[in-house]
Amino acid sequence: EANNANFLGVLLSVPVMVLGMAEALVIATHFVADTWGGHTLIRNFMLGKFHVVVAEWFSFVLYLGLPILVMCFALITKSDTWWETTSLTWFGCMCGLYVVFSVAVVFYEVSSCLTIMKNFSGDDCDKPISLLKRSILLRQQQTYSGKRLSTRMALGALSARGKTWDEAVNVRESISIYS
Repeated sequence: EANNANFLGVLLSVPVMVLGMAEALVIATHFVADTWGGHTLIRNFMLGKFHVVVAEWFSFVLYLGLPILVMCFALITKSDTWWETTSLTWFGCMCGLYVVFSVAVVFYEVSSCLTIMKNFSGDDCDKPISLLKRSILLRQQQTYSGKRLSTRMALGALSARGKTWDEAVNVRESISIYS
């Protein structure tokens, strides 16, 4: 017997899952680009004051060193599944490094947004829950406030550009009230 509530819950969770997987793929793309570009995020944010050589050795150990060490150990012990063990070790190292990279990216995104929220408002409230409430309120105000259409012409703009009144074009823009 089918349960309609469970089916509805699963059906409504699909967009959230798709959005989460899309964000994970975006972070994975940046992970590959960061790896290809010399680990700039890892060097600048995660290792701090350490030298470039530490980042290179760290990546060497995780990309090649540990999987080759596991492969050598598996071959010395005459394991029949040495290739599977080596592949799973390499995959585990890549997943671990990706998880560390993802956590660092999300941490720095959230902390940057909270810093902007602290500097945006006039009061000096540093509590994370009040910053979260304020950001939700501002997002709701932006979403539900509507838009304003304005048409204007700046005084002196024509003479500065060497145009006449007949060549003037009115500027039209649609602006959200709280953006």
